[in-house]
Amino acid sequence: MAGSNTLRVDGDVGGQIVVGDHNVVINAQYGSTATPRPEGPPPTRRRDRPAGRALPRRPAELLGRAGELATVDEWLGDGHLVQVYGPPGIGKSALLRRYAADQLALDRELVYLPAAGLAVEDVIQELFHACFETEDYKPEPARMRRLMGTVQALLVVDDFEGSAQDLTALADAAPGCDLLVAAVARCPAEEARTLRLGGLPEGASLDLLARELRRTPEGAERAAACELIGTVRGHPLTLVQSAAAVRAAENAGEDHDGSGLAADETARAVGAAARLNDDAVRLLRTLSALSPLSVSSTLLEVLTAEAGPSGPALEPLEELNLIERDAPGLRSRGDFATLVLRHVGGAPDAGEFAPALTHWLSTGATRQQAAAEATVIAKVLTDAARREDHTAVRDLARAAAPLLARSLQWGSWRVVLEHGRASAAALGSAVDEAYFAHEEDVRRKALGLAAVVVVAAAGGGAGAGAAALHNSLGAGGRSTAATGRTGLSALATNPAAIGTAVAVLIAGGVFVSLADTGHGQPAIAAPPAPVSASAYSAHATPPDAEPRPFSPSSSGPRPSASSPAASASTDLPRLPGPDGSGECIRYPITAPDFGQVTVPERETREVVFDKWLPCDDEKSLDVTDKANWEVRLTDCPPPAGSRVCRFTVTFRPRTPGTYRATVTIRDDWGQDDLSMDVTGVAVAADPATPAGPSVPPEPSESVSPPEPTPTPRGPTEPLPSTT
Repeated sequence: MAGSNTLRVDGDVGGQIVVGDHNVVINAQYGSTATPRPEGPPPTRRRDRPAGRALPRRPAELLGRAGELATVDEWLGDGHLVQVYGPPGIGKSALLRRYAADQLALDRELVYLPAAGLAVEDVIQELFHACFETEDYKPEPARMRRLMGTVQALLVVDDFEGSAQDLTALADAAPGCDLLVAAVARCPAEEARTLRLGGLPEGASLDLLARELRRTPEGAERAAACELIGTVRGHPLTLVQSAAAVRAAENAGEDHDGSGLAADETARAVGAAARLNDDAVRLLRTLSALSPLSVSSTLLEVLTAEAGPSGPALEPLEELNLIERDAPGLRSRGDFATLVLRHVGGAPDAGEFAPALTHWLSTGATRQQAAAEATVIAKVLTDAARREDHTAVRDLARAAAPLLARSLQWGSWRVVLEHGRASAAALGSAVDEAYFAHEEDVRRKALGLAAVVVVAAAGGGAGAGAAALHNSLGAGGRSTAATGRTGLSALATNPAAIGTAVAVLIAGGVFVSLADTGHGQPAIAAPPAPVSASAYSAHATPPDAEPRPFSPSSSGPRPSASSPAASASTDLPRLPGPDGSGECIRYPITAPDFGQVTVPERETREVVFDKWLPCDDEKSLDVTDKANWEVRLTDCPPPAGSRVCRFTVTFRPRTPGTYRATVTIRDDWGQDDLSMDVTGVAVAADPATPAGPSVPPEPSESVSPPEPTPTPRGPTEPLPSTT
């Protein structure tokens, strides 16, 4: 919890799971380990029928969507992946549920998965568990595909938030299934068919209003209804909520002249707010803060410190159609609910729930409960990080990380580790930063991904790095020979040493790979004996010292974008600043390698920057030397749900020489934001061609490209969907 000196995570956190070809031992206090599994994957048994989430109650008759249902059925029958997309409240979920219910009535095998807030990796894992009986096992992608290839079912995924690449990964993970997906934004994938859902036609809209009003509008009310339908273009949720407001007024005995449907949205919001009691307001505030996620009764009790929602809170909200019951709990409905809250004090920021969520996770929440609330945990962390409440972020991330790792929600685990590591760096907490970095190393190793180069981003300068290196090579004066390890092997088993010492080695122009333990595996993979949290410290600690609490109170400044730590840490998460800060967080981009180019040829490289923020003004993309360099946007701003911005840099030298330029993007306030130094060497096709570098060097000196910072993944290659 914020401000505490120690945090112990209780519950069923510790234990062993199997990920791909690795056994992973989760330890909340001392860090996890991943070791090769010689005995192969555990046994799995396919379920007789898939066991996904239960569909919500059987939907009412779908009005005005017969054509769309027929199109979806035709495309699925032809073997296409089908995506239905459109704005919130347009009826995507209603369409999917109606189609799914019809298929179940035909006795078709079906898996229904709500995916709001879930990484595609976690959606795939839920799909696997819906189809196979196995515990604590996450197959590698190739085996997942082989197993799922035996399943022939309809997979219905609602509220999908991934990119086109994620959608392709989902389809590839279930090659035997038909896939129907609903999303706000269109993200076309290969072999996909996309259906944009628009508003209802006037006839269907009038029928919907009549059903919700429980009468047919006549006279002045019909005229008002037609005006409303035209104004909102048949938007179903708006029509339903408008009818609910009229019925609530009638139930309260209020007179009206039949023009209730014509009232503007603000007037309806004021009227709805006046009908809410204090219990209803508190419940709506909580649900709206976490929208569009569904919140369980258990979590509502945790976040509000009150018993689960009762009749006095639920009845007015359901009467006004401001909330809906949606497995596994409740969620607010659309922008109108937010507008209503503006007239009763507004919705809280989800980050405010971090201390309550931390307390719950660290005092007995099970891994199953944590997995069920993984999307809420991620949202609370994101909002708390946006507020720069780094202590709350660090504490919540420490409490959530082992539970999500143990539950195999590894997409959410990755998000938690990223947030935790960034906040630990901002606080100058080497202990916590090393813990999160170590867990990320374990995650990537178990998934078979490239090793992570861990860099101390804050609080541990060259002195701390040297101390960590000295510590790892021989802590407390002990000879490394006595431990049976080489110096680099000892370094690799100390996460803090990995972080700070590697930063020092990089700064000195030396890159050292982790040593082998002698058994063919990197030292980091060897399961260490339990040690105190002080093993993660960047400073020398005697072997018999008392364990240090994981949550120090020290803090330090965030490194600037021009600092060595920042320039070497492009694998750290990039989080937006607080609203109204007037500045987007600065960030360096690793430059692509242009090599040598023969005049007058040109060389183009695509830059894939995966940490774009809404405050980045991509239209300001520019380069300092326009005579020899050119930049061009290719796919930026990214589509909804993605942070991948793509642009190209072209090196087109006029004369031989060595060239250097700076590529920049400013933020929405015109401040320097993203930057990347590019270099290239132009050579003459004809040796007689004179040289002419665009940035002339000093006399008797040559201009040479700077040494690239070693990173595990540069921005010129797409971010894998499983990371």
